[in-house]
Amino acid sequence: MVDFELIIKYFSGRARPEEAEQAEDFARSSPERQAYFQSLYQSWLAAGDDIYEQPDIQKEWERFYATGQTGNTKKIAWRIPAIAASIAIILGLAGYYLWFNPYQRMIVIKASQAMNLSLTDQTQVTLEPGAELRYPKTFEGAERVVTLKGNAGFSVRHNPQQPFIVRLSHDLNIRVTGTEFSVEETAPDKVSVDLKKGSVLFYNKADTLPVAAGQTGLYLLTENKFVLVADTPKTGSFQFDGQPLSEVAAQLGHYFGVRFHFQNPGIAHCRFSGGMNNKNIRQLVGIIAVTFNLDYKIEGKDIYLEGEGCP
Repeated sequence: MVDFELIIKYFSGRARPEEAEQAEDFARSSPERQAYFQSLYQSWLAAGDDIYEQPDIQKEWERFYATGQTGNTKKIAWRIPAIAASIAIILGLAGYYLWFNPYQRMIVIKASQAMNLSLTDQTQVTLEPGAELRYPKTFEGAERVVTLKGNAGFSVRHNPQQPFIVRLSHDLNIRVTGTEFSVEETAPDKVSVDLKKGSVLFYNKADTLPVAAGQTGLYLLTENKFVLVADTPKTGSFQFDGQPLSEVAAQLGHYFGVRFHFQNPGIAHCRFSGGMNNKNIRQLVGIIAVTFNLDYKIEGKDIYLEGEGCP
C-alpha cells in the first residue's frame, strides 16, 4: 500500500524525484492499480489546487463509520474528494470510493508528459504532453464516447456494435469501429486526423468527411470546412550491382527511416543486382521479395523478410 501523503505530494508537484518514482512504481505495478491511481487523480483535479495537506484519516474514518452505522451513508459530507480518497485507501476498495464520488462515472487524465492508457474496452491511447482525456469508467450504451483536448494517438478495439466516438473542440467528432489514428488539435488554424489503419468519419453538425488509411483529414478553422489530404509516400531511385541484402537493407533503411529484420540469417547474404527508379519502400521490398522468393511483412517502420535464404 502506497502512503497517501506521498500521493498528495506527487499530485501537487511537491514530491522529490525519489518520491515521485515510488508513486509511479505503485501506479505501474498492475492494471488495477493504474486504474485506481487514475481515479484518485481525477478526484484530485476535482478538488482544485488548494488541497495540499493530508487530512486526519483516523478522524474521517470514525466519521464515516459513525455515519454508516446510522444508515445515512448517502448523506456523508465529502468535504473534499481527497478525504474520500484517503478512506478509499484505508478500505482498499477503489470501487467503494468511486460509488460516493460525484465524478464516479467519469475519469479525467491530464498528461504533463507523454503517457499510455488502456481503456476498459482494451482501446489503447497515447496522450501527448498537455493533452486531456475524459472517458467513462465503463462503456455503456450504443456508443463508446471519450472527449479529447490536445494531441493523442488511438488504437481502437474493433466493435461494430458499439462504435467509438472521440469528441473534440469546435464541435468536431471522430467516429470509428476499429482502427489506428492520431489527432492533432493544438494547431492554431486547423484540427487534423491522420489514419494509420482502417477508416473513420470526421464530422460536425454541418458536414462529414470519410478518411481512410494513408489519408489525413483536416478541418480548417478559419474557413469552416473539411479537407482530405492523401499521404504521398516517399520515393527514391537506386542501383545495386551484386551487393548482399544486408548492404541493400542498410542503404534503404537509412533513406526511408525503416529497420529490416531477416528471420533467416542466410537471407542477408543473398546478392541483389538491378536498378529501381521512383519506387516507395513498399514497392522496393516487394521487388526484393519476388526476386528471392521471400515472404515479407511491414509493421510501421519495421520490415520482416522470411524465406530459405541463398546458398
